[in-house]
Amino acid sequence: KYPMQRLEPGMDETQAEAVRAKTLRRKGLVLSDDMVLAAMDEAFADGRYLPVKEKKDGTLTGDVADRAQLLQLERFVSQKLADLTRQMLQGKVAPNPVIRGPMQGSCQFCDYAHACHKDACRHENRYIKSVSAEKFWKTLEKQEESHG
Repeated sequence: KYPMQRLEPGMDETQAEAVRAKTLRRKGLVLSDDMVLAAMDEAFADGRYLPVKEKKDGTLTGDVADRAQLLQLERFVSQKLADLTRQMLQGKVAPNPVIRGPMQGSCQFCDYAHACHKDACRHENRYIKSVSAEKFWKTLEKQEESHG
């Protein structure tokens, strides 16, 4: 079943199929395990449905993480949630939005945007640049070493 897609006038069937295929591709981090990937999509190596491709040398590229990295990510997220919970219990609930660009900000998804008073509070936005997966994992490793 294909979801409905808006196509440009004059698109041929091949172009329309390419637009449809983009919507079928999943987003997110997946476990770098051939058995798991094959269970999710038997032809995962071509990157059609999963955000993963297999290089000629057999290594995987894309949004993949091994088991150790996923455990590291779990520790990081758990620590961040504990820190945020502690701050909220101490009454620290000031707006602290993340902005990635003019149309990409956490405020557009916030259930409390109507109560934020961001114009009156004059809070600082946090601008966060996209980073490569390699840099992300290295940063996480360094943070874990410094807290560890």
